[in-house]
Amino acid sequence: MIQAGGEMGLIQKQYENLRKKIKKSELENQRRAFRETLTRQKQNLHLFDDFETIKEEVKRIRSSSLENWDLLQEAISHLEKNQFKVFQAKDSGEACEVLLREIGEERLVVKAKSNVSKEMGLTPFLVQHGIEIIETDIGDRINQFNGGRSSHYTGPVVHLSRYEIAEVLSKHLKREIPPVPEEEMQAVKEDIESYLRRARVGITGANAIAAKEGAVLIVHNEGNVTRVRTRSKHIIITSIDKVYPNIRDALTMAKLETYLATGSIFPSFIDIIGGRSKSADVEKIPFYGMHEPEELVIVLLDNGRKKILEEKKDFSDLLYCIGCGNCLLDCPTYNSIGPSFGTDGMLGGRGVALSCLQTGLREGIENGLFLCTTCGLCGEVCPVGIDASKRLKDLRRLSLKDSGIASELNEVTQLQAAIDRFGMPYAEMEKASFSSSQKRSPVVVYIGCVGMTTESETTAKTLGLLQRLGVG
Repeated sequence: MIQAGGEMGLIQKQYENLRKKIKKSELENQRRAFRETLTRQKQNLHLFDDFETIKEEVKRIRSSSLENWDLLQEAISHLEKNQFKVFQAKDSGEACEVLLREIGEERLVVKAKSNVSKEMGLTPFLVQHGIEIIETDIGDRINQFNGGRSSHYTGPVVHLSRYEIAEVLSKHLKREIPPVPEEEMQAVKEDIESYLRRARVGITGANAIAAKEGAVLIVHNEGNVTRVRTRSKHIIITSIDKVYPNIRDALTMAKLETYLATGSIFPSFIDIIGGRSKSADVEKIPFYGMHEPEELVIVLLDNGRKKILEEKKDFSDLLYCIGCGNCLLDCPTYNSIGPSFGTDGMLGGRGVALSCLQTGLREGIENGLFLCTTCGLCGEVCPVGIDASKRLKDLRRLSLKDSGIASELNEVTQLQAAIDRFGMPYAEMEKASFSSSQKRSPVVVYIGCVGMTTESETTAKTLGLLQRLGVG
């Protein structure tokens, strides 16, 4: 239990830490990148047939899939049939231990982007055990050099400009890298190439698991995933909420996710892994192991998800997430403080809510429980209807109840009610009156979060009308 007044101390400490951590230039870069994504979405929306229908379909798929635990067992059975070695991990610690055992004596591992691995704290864990882990995604590699946190699910370094990226690369690669995106990309490509050639173990995430086919779907643009997944051993890390009934449903989600994450109508690559390589060229009899990987391992992380679905059903919609990051683009809090609002691997309000449920209210407060403006924009733009702000308000109430502050507030409200009832001096406030003959004064218009973002056109028209009426 958090002691009464404890929240205020935590929140004050959090504000002080934020003042030290926030860099104005990084937030400006992030906002600029987010505007670019929103612009591309608008430009390409006409290429997306029945956008609203597809959103509703994906929401239905996510809801029905999470309600059906038999689907997970079906997926596991079919994955094993397809030569996957399947592990279920109840929490991050157990998942990390599984990875450590599967890596074995190897001291070098190459890795593609995986938000679940960030949730697990996998990279620092492996480093502590003497394993060199090399990020092959360009953004993640830059963050690895810089020691920074990802600022978007599919754009880890949107908070850095090309000039700042050039400085980071020049420092760590020991040569001058010009602030030209193509040359920065080439520099990272050359840096990771030798590691890709030498590594025998590759780790990737997964966007979806198709239960019926026993297959894994990975969406990517850089092409690094294909290189990583064809090491001698391919280890896939994902969570139990990523299971879909079939490939068709998984591909429907992938198209929607790609559009909202990048503004593009389709990714460069979608890898569908249905098992180890095989050939049936000889007498039409299938034999496994034609090419690498020799071993396929998949780790399915729970980390409190099953408990949410079974015991905290009011919060189960938090697990509908498809990882597009659309909720971050207009979020006033995220655009003000960046990835300090959320956790590694789970950014923004949804990440804060899940951290409360997975690790406790104290951790949730530290991750930004009381920083949300509760404007509700996240719920409006989420393709599957997750209203993180509503969940955060519910968790705030639980936090206050847990701390004892609620009972103190109740005493205050009871005192006010008694004062009003028995006619104490300020039981009735004197009503203010305004004279029509008074001179006009400046008027302050509070626009608010929604007025600055999704309803900016309405705001502009309102201000124009007020000006025409002579108000201001």
